[in-house]
Amino acid sequence: LPICQYALGDQAWRLGLNCIQHTDALQLVQHRIYELQNKIGCGIQISKWSPKGPLVVQSIESNHPISIVTKVGSIMPLVNSAAGRVFAAYLPEPIIKPLIFAEWEKAAINHYQIKPSHWDEFIQLKETTLEQGMAIAQGDLLTGINAIGLPIFNAHQAMEFCIVALDSEVFLPVHTGSDKLELFRHEVAAINQYIQTR
Repeated sequence: LPICQYALGDQAWRLGLNCIQHTDALQLVQHRIYELQNKIGCGIQISKWSPKGPLVVQSIESNHPISIVTKVGSIMPLVNSAAGRVFAAYLPEPIIKPLIFAEWEKAAINHYQIKPSHWDEFIQLKETTLEQGMAIAQGDLLTGINAIGLPIFNAHQAMEFCIVALDSEVFLPVHTGSDKLELFRHEVAAINQYIQTR
């Protein structure tokens, strides 16, 4: 008998993505997400966890003439993207460890380097992410592009989704004391509080 292999078709994938996009918590704060984007002017990316990694479920362009837009449905890397680093820090290690090692293996096969480049280095970055409550990718995924990722929690303190601000290093400085960074953190903290008190 011939061996049949099945995979999700495009329509099934779109249906699944549509269901993920319309979760209660995400719908609850849509108006606040757009208000946030208007205040900071940068691109906004919303990711939820999937078995393959952080899945982009919403992407809003920046206010600038040239903007970075992440395609909805994209899977973000765990090692060197802001969204990936947030999920990698807050999710249990048995879930994220195989995916991280797969990314390192792919990088080695294709002869390029990603940072962190080994497990001990990742653990250091994870500790920093948890201590600061955010992840920063400063040109790590795309040269000249900065991204700041923050977790959004539900009323049970489980991570619901990740919200990322991204833009060129000119429009999104990420150094300590950056007004844009602090505004982003303040607005996301308000979104977290809004969800958890509903």
